[in-house]
Amino acid sequence: APTTWASAKKFHTLVQHDPAWASKLPDGTWLTPLPFGDRLLPGIAVVHAIIMTSDDKVIAARRSAQVGYAPERWSLSFEEQVNGSDVGRKEDAFTAAARRGFTEEFGCELPAQHVALLTTVMQIDLLNLGIVALLRSSMTAQEICSSWRSVAKDRWEATEVRGLPLDDLDAGLASLGLLHPSSEFRRLALRRWQATP
Repeated sequence: APTTWASAKKFHTLVQHDPAWASKLPDGTWLTPLPFGDRLLPGIAVVHAIIMTSDDKVIAARRSAQVGYAPERWSLSFEEQVNGSDVGRKEDAFTAAARRGFTEEFGCELPAQHVALLTTVMQIDLLNLGIVALLRSSMTAQEICSSWRSVAKDRWEATEVRGLPLDDLDAGLASLGLLHPSSEFRRLALRRWQATP
């Protein structure tokens, strides 16, 4: 169902303040959301996109103080809410959201066949369904950073963008400081993908 970040943020705040609020009804019975029950919760579906460049780097972006969730933390690479414009396209909604986010936040285009869906994840603290996607760009890290600076419509969502070496990603992430909460499972999904023959 269509859900905006604003409505989901209120729900997330309540869940983080009192997790029992999202699991039990006032009479003590368990809350059963769709599709198994009849409760429509204002959660959002999100794609966690990792950008891998042609020069074997992974893009990290420091989130702006103006974003609603995890401000000023480093993200490996970006998050995009799935919305109505992503549904009903030739590709699946998560691939469409990843491609749209890459264009909006970095000013770059990417064909659907360059997006690989790696794994699903449930963010327990937010009750968000997420898909981790790998975007294999034909651009270098420097080209993506330049595009972000010059043409990205939503460049305000980040204050800094860097390319981290793929072969030493752990050290690169450790050097950044505070990370977006989902950056760790993105790193793990990328590592598992690299290990797959």
